[in-house]
Amino acid sequence: MSGTQQLRWSHTNHNSEKRAAAWSTTLQRLGDPAEWNWATVTSASGRLNRAIRRMAVTKIGSHPVLPNAARFIDHNGLRYEYGTGIHATPAAGMRRP
Repeated sequence: MSGTQQLRWSHTNHNSEKRAAAWSTTLQRLGDPAEWNWATVTSASGRLNRAIRRMAVTKIGSHPVLPNAARFIDHNGLRYEYGTGIHATPAAGMRRP
């Protein structure tokens, strides 16, 4: 196994109306955020996050771990949590368990 084996954290969330408005000229294909139903956007985001937490088989810190990710972590001996994810080798100066 390579010393660079890792699983990076992922995150899901949604923009606020203010942030969406700030990006609207860059992402014109999404339409005018003032016309979006922000209650529905917030509700859908919450439902997605709750579904992910329900499907999790464990957690690492505050990160829910889904079944395939848990198998990958176990299969690849990922044990060190730092930076952008969980790794097979410790960071410089990090003690091995």
